[in-house]
Amino acid sequence: MTRRTLFRKREFTVFGLIVVLAVVFSLTTERFLSMSNLTNLLLQLAGTAICAIGMTMIIITGGIDVSVGSMLGMSSVVAGKLLMGNAPVLLVVLAAMGVGLLMGLTNGSLIAYGKVPPIIVTLGMLNIIRSLLFQLLGGAVDFRCTPRHPGDRSGEVAGDTHLHVDCGAPHPLF
Repeated sequence: MTRRTLFRKREFTVFGLIVVLAVVFSLTTERFLSMSNLTNLLLQLAGTAICAIGMTMIIITGGIDVSVGSMLGMSSVVAGKLLMGNAPVLLVVLAAMGVGLLMGLTNGSLIAYGKVPPIIVTLGMLNIIRSLLFQLLGGAVDFRCTPRHPGDRSGEVAGDTHLHVDCGAPHPLF
């Protein structure tokens, strides 16, 4: 691959735009390249990065998984429900991982042993999980979490001081 063809690639253009935006933001505010902002970005991207790594493996092998978002949602709801019930963090993590493992094994077994195309299996699983989530949540999002300490407003949703989503748990769990 020559230099000329490298610069014409779409990925290079996107990378260049990200670099330009990073330079602009770092020059216009002193907090952009701060350690707290970078830590916050890494915490928020952890779940997405884990899913992206798994999806990369699936796509490389010629498969597709459209249910990954719903599976992440189900694991998150299980973790949230357990946290709201004051369960130990280790149990919460193991339960969320177990739920994800069970759903993944179901998809994988139907694809590998049932010889059902991946798009059919994962589309079906997506709808099954969304239906289960709708039932588990009663058709509404549950915002009963409380702040970590009096006066903590870090978990506010859209400025409403009654809606807190932090529950004192690490953000990648949500």
